[in-house]
Amino acid sequence: MDEVEELMKTPDFLKKLEDAFGRYKGKLSKEKWEEKYRTLFKNREKGTITENKFKELTRRTRIN
Repeated sequence: MDEVEELMKTPDFLKKLEDAFGRYKGKLSKEKWEEKYRTLFKNREKGTITENKFKELTRRTRIN
């Protein structure tokens, strides 16, 4: 299991999930909504991590 999936098991994330669903005004069931929310969250987090790694690597390349 990766860091993002571990983060998604924490009480802080679960509270964030519940709070976000409380603000949701759409027609999806909680189960379907949560599935989509988790997927979007995971993709955003992994995208940010990947972008940061890329920036770090390009900085190293410019220095060398």
